[in-house]
Amino acid sequence: MMMGKGVQLRRNINEAKETGVLYHVCSLTDFCDYIIPSNNLTSSGEYVNKITNSNDVISFTRDKYYMIKTLKNISMSKIFIQLCLDGDLLSNHHKIFPYNDFAVVGRKGEAEECIKGVIKDLKKIYCRNSF
Repeated sequence: MMMGKGVQLRRNINEAKETGVLYHVCSLTDFCDYIIPSNNLTSSGEYVNKITNSNDVISFTRDKYYMIKTLKNISMSKIFIQLCLDGDLLSNHHKIFPYNDFAVVGRKGEAEECIKGVIKDLKKIYCRNSF
C-alpha cells in the first residue's frame, strides 16, 4: 500500500526523540547571580566527564528526588535549588550524553545525563510544573 506524502510527513514529525523532564541542581546564589541575569546555563568547569572528555559539561538527572537523596548528607552551608527543564526541547538543540555522578556513593548512573557547552535562552525550556 502506498502512502501519500502527507501521511509520511506526519509520521516523521511524530517520531521525535522523547527525552522527558531533566533536573539540574545548583546553589541559590549561582541561580540568582549567574543564571537569571544571563538567561544561560553553563558548566562550573570543576569536573571532567569521562565520556565527553571535557570539563565543559552541564549535568542533569531524570530523578526528581535526586536533590533530596543526594544533599541530605552534605553540609547545608549553601541553599540548593533544582531546575526542571524540558528535555525534549533541549535535545532538539543539544546532544545529550550519559553521565555518572561518581560523587554520590552507591548511586547508579542510568538516570544521569549531561550536555556539553552552554544552554542559551533558558526561559524557553524551563518547566514550571515539575511536581
